[in-house]
Amino acid sequence: MFWHVDTEAVCLIIFVIFYWYVRKNLDWDEVSGKAFRRFTKAAVCVVAIDVVASLAMDFSSNWWFYQTVNNIYFISVPLLSVLWFLYTYILVHPEKKYRNQKRYFILSLPYLLLALGIASNPWTGWMYELTQEMVYTRGPLFWPTVHMQNFYFVMTALVVLLNWKKLSSHDRLVLLTAPVIESVATFIHLANSANGYLLMNSGYLIAYILVYLNIQGRQQEVKRVNAGKEQEFKRFISFIYRANEAVFEIDLNHNTRIDYVIGADGDVEKQTTPCDWEQLYQDAIFPEDLVHYQEKLSTEALRKLTDSSSEDFFEVRTKAPSGNYEWYAYTMIGLKKDELHPNNVILFKQNVNEQKSKEQNQKELLKEALNQAESGSRAKGDFMSRMSHEIRTPLNAIVGYLDIAQSEQNDKDKVAHCLEQSKVASRHLLSVINDVLDISSIESGRMKIAHDDFDLTQMINSLTTIFYAQAKKKSVRFEVSINELTEEWVNGDSLRVNQILLNLLSNAVKFTPENGEIRLDIHQLGLYQGKVHLQFQVSDTGIGMSKDYLSHVFQPFEQESAGIARTYGGSGLGLSICFNLVKMMDGTINVESEQGMGSMFTVMLAFDRTSQKSNVQLNTSSFSNLCCLVVDDEENACEYIGKLMERCGIKCETVTSGKKALRRIKSRRESGNPYDFCILDWNMPEMNGLDTAKEIRTLCGTEIPIIIVTAYDYSSIAEEALQVGVNRIVSKPLFQSTVFDMLVNTFGKYMPAYEGNASKRTVDFNGLRVILAEDNAMNMEIAQDILTKAGMIITPAVNGKEALDLFVASQPGTYAAILMDIQMPVMDGYESSRAIRKSAHPEAATIPIIAMTANAFTSDITAALAAGMNDHVAKPISYDRLYDALSKLTSKGESANEQ
Repeated sequence: MFWHVDTEAVCLIIFVIFYWYVRKNLDWDEVSGKAFRRFTKAAVCVVAIDVVASLAMDFSSNWWFYQTVNNIYFISVPLLSVLWFLYTYILVHPEKKYRNQKRYFILSLPYLLLALGIASNPWTGWMYELTQEMVYTRGPLFWPTVHMQNFYFVMTALVVLLNWKKLSSHDRLVLLTAPVIESVATFIHLANSANGYLLMNSGYLIAYILVYLNIQGRQQEVKRVNAGKEQEFKRFISFIYRANEAVFEIDLNHNTRIDYVIGADGDVEKQTTPCDWEQLYQDAIFPEDLVHYQEKLSTEALRKLTDSSSEDFFEVRTKAPSGNYEWYAYTMIGLKKDELHPNNVILFKQNVNEQKSKEQNQKELLKEALNQAESGSRAKGDFMSRMSHEIRTPLNAIVGYLDIAQSEQNDKDKVAHCLEQSKVASRHLLSVINDVLDISSIESGRMKIAHDDFDLTQMINSLTTIFYAQAKKKSVRFEVSINELTEEWVNGDSLRVNQILLNLLSNAVKFTPENGEIRLDIHQLGLYQGKVHLQFQVSDTGIGMSKDYLSHVFQPFEQESAGIARTYGGSGLGLSICFNLVKMMDGTINVESEQGMGSMFTVMLAFDRTSQKSNVQLNTSSFSNLCCLVVDDEENACEYIGKLMERCGIKCETVTSGKKALRRIKSRRESGNPYDFCILDWNMPEMNGLDTAKEIRTLCGTEIPIIIVTAYDYSSIAEEALQVGVNRIVSKPLFQSTVFDMLVNTFGKYMPAYEGNASKRTVDFNGLRVILAEDNAMNMEIAQDILTKAGMIITPAVNGKEALDLFVASQPGTYAAILMDIQMPVMDGYESSRAIRKSAHPEAATIPIIAMTANAFTSDITAALAAGMNDHVAKPISYDRLYDALSKLTSKGESANEQ
């Protein structure tokens, strides 16, 4: 009578024992272990409900109790099939986390709807209709309940088939066999009442045991394989570790760093920490080395190593535990992808600082030995021969031009030409002599590197002025590109930096044939440890150098061949001087070249940030309502000028031709929103800057300021530019400070250079006595000459203290104004102005003081006014602007005469 209850009870006991065992002792992965524990709990509950339902059927006559228990029983019957399906889904998709309740709710929805229908059975009779005599007839949900297991068996089979290649043959057999046993046993039981109890419960138990054995086998095999791999890998690491300072992995999938260390027991231990790889190497590697190796160290480059299981080697300066930078050798190996290393790169780090020092010492010894070997008679003879040629050539030119000038004294143009050419030849002669003296000073150790504040923009402008003219004369294209230069004032040796670039550019001009191209690219790499790191790159399309010559290109007295020396001249000292100067400034210089393809020299130097000249943020509100049109046939130039304008707060649009500019200007005028000013490149194809300016004046009249920018000497076009209506001509390259100065001069006091037939102005400051405070002798000479021609009487002062003393000691009415430079020794312009205003002189509060300075930012103008000055004129001095200021402040020079 109770045999079916006995079999259920036996199954229940076995399930409980299994559950008690697996509850704590499953050493599986998290997903499989958690899924199997829940599967076990569900199986125990189903069998327990089956036992209770069977007992209720045999011993209870209570209609409601029997009905409720059997209702719960029929709900539980398909549960194992549902759980089996979910468990199979988890096994083939371990990447889909088990906690994703929404996904599993959707997969279980058919069963949940059926369970809801069964739960309503006592009132609706949807499952079966039970009479008071405990007899029931099957309702509409009976067969759906029976076939629900078949439905989930089919779903299980689909999951297995869709993931067939992921599973072993044993896995496929178990995953398909176990639910078949369950489904068949339950179907026989429900279809044939008690005769199926034994098969049903035995089927549950058999399926359960098959599942357990299969998963246990899978997990043990995985652990065995992984343990073997891990042990083998650790053994490999233990040998490698002894030869390296550090061994660590980067897990690119999980952004973690795995450090391998030797524990106290001598075994290899792993320490895993979160890691941002990009930030890690950027913080650790020396900035100048990072520039060369950033691409090699990128996450994308590491992924390529893992994809190809390849390796890479490099040496860089890296932060040591002491905090200083030392040389380290790195070997990066992309590990073959598997379960232990899904996307990992292992790095071996070895300190080679001592070896590098030895290598450097060996190089120095070899270089010294080589220099000694080449100091023999042959080297001396070659050197003296070249020096004789290099010195005599410019001397001959100087003597010849002076003879011509003396004989052609009545021809002023001829005399001027001869004097200019003599000046060029004398500069060349001086450079040769300086090269000899410099190399001598370097070799004797007498040369020292200065540390003074200097203006990069002034230095670069001087270089470009020289080499634009030289390149144009030789029909060579010369371009200067500046990228992200925010620190225009730095602290270093400006003379030596200028000398380095002068030598490199001179060589580029010398060795680049007609219609070639030369570029000077200046890039601010960034600010590191309080230093401004700059990269200067000089490239050309000249004759280039052979690979053999590149290995000793920086050695003194070296030239590639005697033919090169005869054709192009030169002492062979320029590059050696550059190399030694860069080295003395703790920088680097590299060269890339190929014969017939040109050369590229890259110089990296670090400068201290200046304490005297601060790169002040611009007060962009002064120009925030302006809109500018930039016209340049080179997109890079447009982009660069656009960035400069944006930093000044100006809205900027760019076009690449004069025709496009005219269409854009016309469109903006018609829309009622015209441009406030235009910046035009002079040298453009089809329609150059002057032609474009002429058309703009025809279209707009004189209402819009036009500024021409050019890389060449604009003296030849200045008069024509004035006639067509150009307001200002500015030399390339443009800097932030020069742009701001241009804007202040244009919109602070805008005076068109062309107004049809307007009168030309003459100034008359006859007898006006002024103090001129200027510490630079050349600037003083130029200013005195120009101002004296305007009728002024100039009293010079070489610093602010001398200007103060001259004014305080003067009688009232002696001086009409003071022209004050800002950056001066002893006492600067600000201090001197404040002292003048506080002095006891009767005119202390009324004497006009005008700042004449290269400090052209808005903050500098504000500082000048705050110090008691009346006006501010930025360098390079616009004397019309200065005369306007003097006229307003002194009531002199007001007459404008028609001529």
